[in-house]
Order: sequence, then structure tokens, then C-alpha cells
Amino acid sequence: MTEARRLRLFVALELPVEWRDALAAEARALESAVPGFGRWVDPALMHVTLVFLGYQDAGLLPTIERAVQEAAATSAPFALRLGEPGSFGGRRSLRVIWVGVVDRPADALVGLHQAVVSRLHSAGVSFDPAPFRAHITLGRARRGASAAQSEAMYNAFARRAADPRRRLPVEQLQCEELTLMRSDLRPPGPIYTPLQRTKLATRE
Repeated sequence: MTEARRLRLFVALELPVEWRDALAAEARALESAVPGFGRWVDPALMHVTLVFLGYQDAGLLPTIERAVQEAAATSAPFALRLGEPGSFGGRRSLRVIWVGVVDRPADALVGLHQAVVSRLHSAGVSFDPAPFRAHITLGRARRGASAAQSEAMYNAFARRAADPRRRLPVEQLQCEELTLMRSDLRPPGPIYTPLQRTKLATRE
């Protein structure tokens, strides 16, 4: 079987099972607050996207892998912890529900993103560089969700963010590698396949 000519790719930080379990519990709490509003992400697919490359020619894969390796070699490991829930879209027109992440040292995540983007551009890899906002997607609004449901969901995660008792029971994550991921879209949901894992601040 020949390799597909086009690959849908992104560069990501993978998450440990403890984080995915905590995030799945967060999604369940929000679903209970506003039943039927969201299409929730399978916890096994949760990650932090650093750079979304979209569809790329399969022949560019070695070039992309080298660019990611070079970016990793200039970036030191850093720590992440889970932050507050948030959203993309207006209060009455939410599109995406997510949980933020907080890095230590500050701006390490932005620096890593910029390093990957810079190396990819230098390698001549073309993609649409959307503004970077680090987050982990929990779910998306269902098609046909009403403005009233959207506002109810907005209020639900605002209450959770303000609740001093809310505490996601996970240790901070020590980020030590990048993953180049292939995404195959299927009707039941996407399939993610790691193509390359590269340690930070190391060279092969």
C-alpha cells in the first residue's frame, strides 16, 4: 500500500493519563450543568497543540521532522499545570470549551511554539500560523445549540473558575518532549498517530 500523498499534521504536547482523567471529570461536570450542549473530546485524544500544520505533502515529512528536532534542541524542558476553564466564541455563541495551562518558567510554552514555527518557516514549510493560545480542548458546541444554552454553559464554567473549592487533582507536568502527530478524520472521530517524539534540549 502506498503512503497517502497528503498528511494532516500538528505538533503537540501529549498528556499523562492522570491529566486526561481529571479533564474528563471536568467535562462531565460541565455536561451535567448544561446537558446536551457539548460534543466532548475523547480523553485519549486530549493534548496541547503547539502548531497546527494542516494538510502537508507526504514528501515533506522528513523536512518537517528535522525542523521539529531542531526546535526541540534549542528549547529546555519546563513545567505545566492546569489552569482555568475558558472558551472561544461569544457568551451566546460559544464554539469551543477548553481548560487553560500555566507554564513555569513563564513564557516557556510561547517560546517553544515560536521555535517550532521559526524552524518550519526556515525549512520552507508553509502553513497558516493561527494566533497561539495554549489550551486543552474539552468539547465543542453541538450543531444547533441555542444561544440560551451557550450562555448557560458560559455561566457554568465561569462559576467553576471562580469556585475556591475547585481543584483539579493532578501534579504539574514536566514537559520534556514534542510529538509530531498525524490526524486522520473519520466519521466516528479523529484518529491520532504519533509519527515522531523528540526530546527537548537534545540532539539525536
